[in-house]
Amino acid sequence: MANGWDPLLQKGLQDPTIQQLDELAGDIPVLIMHNSGHSVFFNTAAAKLSGVDKNTPDPPGASYGRDAQGNLTGAAYEAAAIERLTEWYQKDVTLKFPKLFEEYLKGMRRVGYTTISDLSWQPKWNVVAKALKVAQLFPIRLRTYEMSSPGGTLSVDAINGDELFRQVGAKLWADGSPGLDATFHNDGSVTPAEPLRNMAVAETRTSKHGRHLDGGVPVSRADALRAHTINAAWQLHSDHEVGALKPGLLADFTILDVDPVNAKPEDLATAKVLGTALNGKLETS
Repeated sequence: MANGWDPLLQKGLQDPTIQQLDELAGDIPVLIMHNSGHSVFFNTAAAKLSGVDKNTPDPPGASYGRDAQGNLTGAAYEAAAIERLTEWYQKDVTLKFPKLFEEYLKGMRRVGYTTISDLSWQPKWNVVAKALKVAQLFPIRLRTYEMSSPGGTLSVDAINGDELFRQVGAKLWADGSPGLDATFHNDGSVTPAEPLRNMAVAETRTSKHGRHLDGGVPVSRADALRAHTINAAWQLHSDHEVGALKPGLLADFTILDVDPVNAKPEDLATAKVLGTALNGKLETS
């Protein structure tokens, strides 16, 4: 199992075919996950292990790559097809998931987050999240969106959870609409979690490596701060709890070694997180 395949970052990279992966690995199952998480490449051994062949129908909302003769090309697209191809591998990962999940949440806290969201949440993970809560090992607030599927229904009631862990909706896809409160985010393994750099790049339109993004309109510092605080809280149906420092909201905040309002963009991008507080309880970095 490999991860991180991305032609956008690795110029000239050509997607592998099932023939190439068969020649490379033979009877050893091979899975290569695209960095976006929306596709996976596989060889014949992996397909056999997953029970997938040329006669396997495409799952709702997903597909298997096929050539003109209907043979598998070694690619699967979108969640349902990817899950079918990776099911045998996930059995091992499931055993390690509780510890990996806890460490990931701690990592988000270390870079300055006090509330995060997961937009591809699966109901089977609820038991792990609840166990961490019971053990008082849940270091951050989490709002989840369950993956939607054609004809599917939510696995939980509309009102569920608490201020620490709660499912707030289902993930749908739609085009952008003007007038909405803008938010910033990092997309899992696609981009590293760097909220402070997000704000600096939006303001200067200059990447970490100096590439300037022409066109568009720079974001003001005030709007950038709102995009990672109160606007984000609103998007997660949590602005009645977090997102600002004012009476009536929970005392969640982050301490930096610079003034986030007045620091130069380059200083904000590289600022150190000295500590974070959840409901007033401070944890230093």
